[in-house]
Amino acid sequence: MTRLDRKIREEGAENLSTDTVMRGTGKASVSFQQFAQKHADIWMQESISTITF
Repeated sequence: MTRLDRKIREEGAENLSTDTVMRGTGKASVSFQQFAQKHADIWMQESISTITF
């Protein structure tokens, strides 16, 4: 298992892209970073509203 983790981390094994999102939605997939940046304002509003003092 350790060898598999190392191979993924060091060699990018399992870093695969497919066309599943495109086929299912008709839109290109985006990275998690792009998604998070686009929706950061929504998450900030929700996290602020759930803070209790």
